[in-house]
Amino acid sequence: VELDPDYASAYAFLGLYLIEKCALLLSENPEKDRAEAQAAVDRAFELGPNDSEVLENAGLVWCHCGLWEQSVQALRRAVQISPFNLVAWGYLGFVLGCGGIRTKDATEGVRILTKLIGDTPEHPSVPYWYFFKSMGCTRLGQFEEAVACAFKCVEMHPHFYIARYVLANALGHVGRLEEARAEMQTVLAVNPYVSE
Repeated sequence: VELDPDYASAYAFLGLYLIEKCALLLSENPEKDRAEAQAAVDRAFELGPNDSEVLENAGLVWCHCGLWEQSVQALRRAVQISPFNLVAWGYLGFVLGCGGIRTKDATEGVRILTKLIGDTPEHPSVPYWYFFKSMGCTRLGQFEEAVACAFKCVEMHPHFYIARYVLANALGHVGRLEEARAEMQTVLAVNPYVSE
């Protein structure tokens, strides 16, 4: 961004980096990082409103900033422009599955993620898609499927502690409290800030 202040993708990825620090509970100042992330993707969108990479990252940042409708619009536009951008499809599944207020959105999100996992089982994003799907299934009250998806994510990506947090939540919903507590102990051993 310093080298090229008109480089839209640089702003988009800066925003993504900052929001991921917040989402993964690694930020020392989440309010500041969230505000800077939103400002970065707002600038990226201003510079590249039809760039699918910008839309993909902006959609995820706007979701984490509580701008759900704006997020969905950006991600729908990203996959319309670039229908083979599977990362954008995964983010769309995540945002629909976990955000918003309508059950049909969560159902659509889970359907998108199920299709991505089924159609491209070797894609490097598969563990994250299972993670996203677990959250969507939890939202829909499909707790056994949420447990299965979270377990799959943890199996594929054992150090992804946020997935273990989601797994603990899903296990709690199905009454497997000892397993849920054990997962939370693992989460806290990796990142003690999760308890704050």
